[in-house]
Amino acid sequence: MKSLKTNILLYTIRNLVVILFPLIIQPYVVRKLGVEQIGICEFSKSIVSYFIMLAGLGVANYLIREGSKLKQHSVELEELMNEVYSINALSTCMAYLGLLTLTLLNNNIRQYASLIAIYSLQIFFTTIGKEYILIIYEDFFYITIRAIIVQAITLAMIFLFIKSPEDVELFALFSLISSCGALFTNVFYTRKHIRIHLCKPSKSWLKHFKPIITLFAMTATLTVYTSSDITLLGILVGDHSVGIYSVATKIYALVKGLIASVLVVFVPRISGLIGQKNNCEIEILSDKVYSLLLSITIPASAMVIIESKDIVTTVASLDFIDSGLSLSILGIALTIAVCAYFWEQCILIPYGQEKNVLIITIISAIINIVLNIVFIPVWNEKAAALSTLIAELISFFLSRHFGKKYIKKINVVAIFVKSLLGCIPGILLIYMIQIHFQINYVIRLIATGVIFSLIYVLCELILGNEIIRNNLIDLFTKIKIFRE
Repeated sequence: MKSLKTNILLYTIRNLVVILFPLIIQPYVVRKLGVEQIGICEFSKSIVSYFIMLAGLGVANYLIREGSKLKQHSVELEELMNEVYSINALSTCMAYLGLLTLTLLNNNIRQYASLIAIYSLQIFFTTIGKEYILIIYEDFFYITIRAIIVQAITLAMIFLFIKSPEDVELFALFSLISSCGALFTNVFYTRKHIRIHLCKPSKSWLKHFKPIITLFAMTATLTVYTSSDITLLGILVGDHSVGIYSVATKIYALVKGLIASVLVVFVPRISGLIGQKNNCEIEILSDKVYSLLLSITIPASAMVIIESKDIVTTVASLDFIDSGLSLSILGIALTIAVCAYFWEQCILIPYGQEKNVLIITIISAIINIVLNIVFIPVWNEKAAALSTLIAELISFFLSRHFGKKYIKKINVVAIFVKSLLGCIPGILLIYMIQIHFQINYVIRLIATGVIFSLIYVLCELILGNEIIRNNLIDLFTKIKIFRE
């Protein structure tokens, strides 16, 4: 069995590469294409994104869960894959039909038909790429190496060939290669693990529809939930607040997504253990992963909260410094949201409780929207951040309530307290640096980030955080072996 720690490290590197790529090219692309052309690309991409979601249904999540349980039973796994892949092919055809109809009937959208056509190829490549196979078989080394190569090639092509606003369609094509180049290689590589093909419709398909549709409804509700803040800000207040808040939400989503990558690796492993009915190992593994999650997320939240203004000015500019308070509020929500994600995606869904996750998501979305409508006219973007915090808190308590029926022995109170205590010295030192050293905010952010991390690790070792200590020992052991 592959090392869970190695898989986590590999997938984290992969996500870092995918996240850093847009950040590296953004200034160059904006300078060469202009704001208007970037806006056209983003609009076209947003239209296609809804149909990517429609084509995908809940197939990936469903197959990762069920496929991981059947990994040792090749015949049953192949039958499952063939049936669900065929359903996915039909939903892909329906998505293309819907996108074509919308493009032809809507004059405002039809003027961007060429860009939409390019971006829509992602629907096709996502279906034939079958990324879920690599996750089921925990082939994270290939996923990571492939991502680095594809992103590097795309980065070079953009810098070499994008020179003026007339290159907007070429930029869209390179963006497509960035997201789909890896999926194209999957068409050939995944045969190493399993060969799947389309099959004729049969009654056996029916058992897949309910969980797939439920998972799709959950994804759709989550999309509405996450985008409602920006939409209501635009309607109730105006573009300025949208611009200010969008910076905070992008940073929040980036940090949350990076930490959540730890949990993506955990899902196939726990699904496989559920299939084996190995409850003892499930309890032990869940406790370790949850403890690791808290040990990472709590200091990350602390850094986001105390360094919010420097983070905003580094990522955007001084014009967006008002985003700082919103980002601090979202920093509090960060740990809560990631913990809720653990209970929902790593416990409830592997145990087949997607219906409960859907209910939790709907409740959280309704509360978020209602709070936004009530408080945004008074507190603007700060109200949107506070509404997100409250909604994430409710989502956490509900998902933990349902999840405790399956995982009863998780005890992370000690890790939680140690992680909080370990942040205090670093927070105090950063506060002193901010008061007494008026240096460039980028340099200050980098310096305080390094200092805070070192102090936090040292404090955790003194406090006896076994998760931090064991991972450091493993790291130094691997470095020593590598040198030898």
